[in-house]
Amino acid sequence: KAKGKAMKPFLSVLIATYNRKDLLQKAVLSVQNQGFENLEIIISDDGSNDGTNELCKALCEKDKRIFYTKNTHYQKGPNGNKNNALDNAKGEFIMFLDDDDELLPNAINSLVEKSKEGYTHIFGNCVVQKGETLTGEFSGKGLTQSGEVSKKDFLLGKFYGEFLSIFKRSLLGQNRFDDKLWGNEAVLWVHLYEGKSFYIHKPLRIYKIRRDDSVTQAADKNASRVYLGYLALAQLLEREFNATQDKEYKKQIAIYYKMAAYYAKLAKMYKKMLECLLKSLSTKPTKEALMLLCVCFVPSKVLKFLTSLRVRLCKN
Repeated sequence: KAKGKAMKPFLSVLIATYNRKDLLQKAVLSVQNQGFENLEIIISDDGSNDGTNELCKALCEKDKRIFYTKNTHYQKGPNGNKNNALDNAKGEFIMFLDDDDELLPNAINSLVEKSKEGYTHIFGNCVVQKGETLTGEFSGKGLTQSGEVSKKDFLLGKFYGEFLSIFKRSLLGQNRFDDKLWGNEAVLWVHLYEGKSFYIHKPLRIYKIRRDDSVTQAADKNASRVYLGYLALAQLLEREFNATQDKEYKKQIAIYYKMAAYYAKLAKMYKKMLECLLKSLSTKPTKEALMLLCVCFVPSKVLKFLTSLRVRLCKN
């Protein structure tokens, strides 16, 4: 082959990891088994001390499409680690894969095929695994058939949960996850809906839940950063409402302020909690916000118990 500048891969698969060496190896293998060659795998490590470094160096030796980098530029946490991976990506399209999840066969081809129709953001569902059992339950909720989705659908929370997507890197431009936040990736994902988005109603990834070290489980421990995320989402929707005067946004704005209040409470930021509760109730009164107002000064442990009890009762 002629020497020269290496061609950029079509797809960059980004895996942010921290102390999950064995699970990470399974995640990488699920990408390698896709049969899609025109890709790179970027592994960004948030300071693991479990042998991840040695594993990744070995993986890079065996597969030249794998690149290993350490997050030293951003604040420690899921968002900063993902930013580090994103900064190193060279592909036209991007996929984020959690280090404890696995792609199902032909997942990448299913998404890439749809990109050939002009869609810049394509996503499919995931199947939930509890322990060692695949449940058949979809982790992404609200969408029941394949089709185009809009920015408004996304902002109003008409679908939610865990999905698997690819998107054109150019949609993000220089925008990145806010590394002061813990989760709340929707603040960045809204940019993906500036192009054409398509949803594929089938599972493309195994999504593992009820892990003690999951981002969701860690949310309570990082309550102040989760609070900032919900506050940012509420303000994002307020800007959309001010631009469109579409009253449908009001309910979702109220929900996000209520969630911000809940996590402000867990973080013992009581003034912020009350400010967000009042914003929620003044935007659109809801029984959930009123209930939180009634119990907002009970101990956090009691509040978390009441919240989990309510979720269980609603499911039954």
